[in-house]
Amino acid sequence: MGTRIIVSTNANVAAGAGTAKTILAYKPASGVAARITKFGVSFDGTSAVDARATVDFQKKPSSAGTSTDISTEIATIEGKTTQVGGAFQNFTAEPASDASTRIMRAQLIPPTGTFETFADIALDPSEQIGLRVYGASGKNVRAWMEIELG
Repeated sequence: MGTRIIVSTNANVAAGAGTAKTILAYKPASGVAARITKFGVSFDGTSAVDARATVDFQKKPSSAGTSTDISTEIATIEGKTTQVGGAFQNFTAEPASDASTRIMRAQLIPPTGTFETFADIALDPSEQIGLRVYGASGKNVRAWMEIELG
């Protein structure tokens, strides 16, 4: 097995209402393929009657968007490499979409508690993937992705 890493938000991110908000993104190092193997999100909502939040992945955006770089906080679970890629959180300008953009793994989730699942999403070298949330207005969210490199 290759190198496995975790990228995660390091602070609460305010979720959007009707507009998607990328809360966490990952881009492999140049020339390195990657696979998202698991992901999780947690919300600070307390009411079970709140509308469901949509959580999805946006793959291959044509631009990086504007965010906080958290690459120095990537944690290695297994294996060692200096080419782990970049991690980003709390986008203030969303990555742009183009004809190559794909929305993947859309889930409707109550904005209370935690949701974790397996993902199995392959990334070619230089592809970026973003974990997006919308429909959870007024809620904070945290997220993580487990990634296998190579």
